[in-house]
Amino acid sequence: KEPSIVLKGGSRINVQLPGIKDVEQAMSAIGTAAVLEFMLVDEETMKNPRDLERALLDAEKVLDSKVYLDDVLLSNHLLRQEIIPLGRKLMWEYINLAEGGKERSQYYVVTDNVILTGDDINDAQVAIDQFNQPYTSMEFKPLGASIFSQVTEENVSRRFAIVLDKEVKSAPYIREKIAGGRASI
Repeated sequence: KEPSIVLKGGSRINVQLPGIKDVEQAMSAIGTAAVLEFMLVDEETMKNPRDLERALLDAEKVLDSKVYLDDVLLSNHLLRQEIIPLGRKLMWEYINLAEGGKERSQYYVVTDNVILTGDDINDAQVAIDQFNQPYTSMEFKPLGASIFSQVTEENVSRRFAIVLDKEVKSAPYIREKIAGGRASI
């Protein structure tokens, strides 16, 4: 849910967080900074999903459940087993469960190279398109716009993973070079 943040004068602000009733939970939500990263999906490794899925099933059998459920440790295990190449890592998209919590939904092998971060974005907003579907509109800072333009030009037909707090939120295909410093997802 979208927070409401209003300047109250001087150095005071009023923050309303719909659905959060506990003050401690609200303070925790406000006090944590989200980390936004953009990485390319390794399409070559993702070409053979059966091999990777078999390796994931094997890992689930041999690893302690705490290790298997830790995304970084699982990715490192797959690197050591040479299932994914050096310079890559396994990351997950998650779905929220009705009873609370979340579970892994879709995996992606991404290059272990952050191309852009939230620091490269000047503004981002949620909007509704003509089909009544939500999308995110972003405006990049000048350097971020230049990098984004170059990356999209060089990687048409590849996916660009959008990662928030070490979880893949989406991995849209790059359809064409995106210049001008604005993008929609």
